[in-house]
Amino acid sequence: MPSITKALARGNAYHSWPLLSDFFVVAEPAIQSDNPAEWDYNLLNLALSNYQFANGVTYAPVIIIPESSTQVTCTDARDIRDQLITAAEELAYKNASRIGGYTRLSLKIRRTEWQIRPSCEWYGPVGGPTTTPIIFAGNSLDPITPFENAQKARTFFKGAMMFYVDEIGHTLFNTRNTCGLRMRSRTSRTGPFQATTVGAAQKYSHFFRFLRVVYI
Repeated sequence: MPSITKALARGNAYHSWPLLSDFFVVAEPAIQSDNPAEWDYNLLNLALSNYQFANGVTYAPVIIIPESSTQVTCTDARDIRDQLITAAEELAYKNASRIGGYTRLSLKIRRTEWQIRPSCEWYGPVGGPTTTPIIFAGNSLDPITPFENAQKARTFFKGAMMFYVDEIGHTLFNTRNTCGLRMRSRTSRTGPFQATTVGAAQKYSHFFRFLRVVYI
């Protein structure tokens, strides 16, 4: 019970004492036997999950499963079932993005699938603080990786950061965005983003000679 141990070890653990009390009340029937093999681990995990959720911990107990579906699927298709798109959907893609629409359509053939199957899965609320801040990226000129998605995702995780570029195409990599990659690498070495706007000459850009990278 790492989270319980940490709560007891903290000097200000008193704020979580009511939650710990609730946990122990629920967990007590599960561990009445002196033999751990006879404990009710489903009830114990439920008690722990409720404690973690109430205490702001954003992960839940791992659930062991005998079989799982393939977990890694890479695709730009409409969904992972290899369905063909309709003529109306094709037109909508082209109207949404003059360049990106054709790019997406050219990739809408088959999905690529890796036969990776986990032995367990976990369930729980998404969001909250993370040990290492998550960096979300987006751009302002393409509906495939829009700025709005990165901004919304950032709000789910305390301390998360984001940046976006004024460019078309998947952020940084498909456009060979050397300026953005350089700024991203510098942040990894020096610490959190600063709220700033950075302009840089873009050697490989197919669409712009000047790039604006915005950190938030």
